[in-house]
Amino acid sequence: MIRILFFIFSFYSASLFASEVCNEINIKSESIQVHVDSDQSGYVVSGDGRLYFYDAPDNSCINKKLFLIKGDIVNVYAEFNGFYSVMYFKKNGETVEGWLKSERLSPTGTGIGPKQGNVSN
Repeated sequence: MIRILFFIFSFYSASLFASEVCNEINIKSESIQVHVDSDQSGYVVSGDGRLYFYDAPDNSCINKKLFLIKGDIVNVYAEFNGFYSVMYFKKNGETVEGWLKSERLSPTGTGIGPKQGNVSN
């Protein structure tokens, strides 16, 4: 029984530590990330297999519960450390936000906002 409790405590402690590390990475990335213009924010997933979401732009922050596949389209907001900060719209209208590895995303040449300078008041 003690071994089981030790295992549960160790797993829970490791999860909390990972969460804290990912939060710190997100805070750091906010001041350094490069923003993507909204008129060029459309990207499509390329390549085979699952493209997993990350809770922060770091390999240690992978979220194995969320992934996209080839052909899925996302809106990219920013780039940092080889990752894109994205939003994905599910078929039911819900959104998923997180980080994806940039190497598997290709620009579509479209976006969700108007081109800079074309905004009329």
